[in-house]
Amino acid sequence: MLAGDEWIADGITRIPEVPATAKLTPVQQLHRRAVVAGGLIAVREALSRLSDIREPAVYLDFETLSLALPPFRGIAPFDVIPIQYSVHRRASGGNVDHRELLVDPAAPDVEEFARNLLGALSGAGSIVVYSSFERQRLNWLGRQVPALASDLEHAVGRLFDLLPVVQSAVAH
Repeated sequence: MLAGDEWIADGITRIPEVPATAKLTPVQQLHRRAVVAGGLIAVREALSRLSDIREPAVYLDFETLSLALPPFRGIAPFDVIPIQYSVHRRASGGNVDHRELLVDPAAPDVEEFARNLLGALSGAGSIVVYSSFERQRLNWLGRQVPALASDLEHAVGRLFDLLPVVQSAVAH
């Protein structure tokens, strides 16, 4: 089937004009279907992976700082330093509990940040994230604070990344 420049040369310039039989990746096929349908497409089988989330689930997000010339000891140029976390915990009955920490970016105490974060993650079944970014930051914290590396590695083992689920299951 035609692709790229060949499609344009053949007059195919809009997604709905791409033939249903075109050789596309599964994600491209999903998005083509959504455009042709003119709305939301959700692939139930792919969404079934959400059942792998273990309760009680927490939802983790980091904010970071990266400096060319970090003014603190032990931090390399352009290290991506977590300076804020946000953890939402879904409790029984549908209530949501929120914990967060914002450290002083002029003098971040990485060890205290990691200890506080581990406290916020304590008791969680799955730690739900959206991309590999949080995994990278947890691994970075483990390298920075070897005394907590095992606990941080355990947290990494409980991560559930929503990004691949959404990419393979939802298009609008």
